[in-house]
Amino acid sequence: MTNANDNTTSVISDSTNKAIATVRVGYSPIGIAYDPASGEIFVANYYGTTVSIISDSTRASTWAIVQPEWPMTLRGARSS
Repeated sequence: MTNANDNTTSVISDSTNKAIATVRVGYSPIGIAYDPASGEIFVANYYGTTVSIISDSTRASTWAIVQPEWPMTLRGARSS
């Protein structure tokens, strides 16, 4: 779940439906997708013009991809 007001993403457990971690991402996260094959969470940061990548196993932001324009949606991964 993205938290645009504080530039974080809450990681939700699929077994308990409760927040298990809060991860700082880029400016104004607006879109999120999960890739079960890689265990990575992708977060589109609208005003930060980046996509943050969060490791499902460490629950930490591993890196960010700079985008030329404001990312809003993500394709190629299962949206949550």
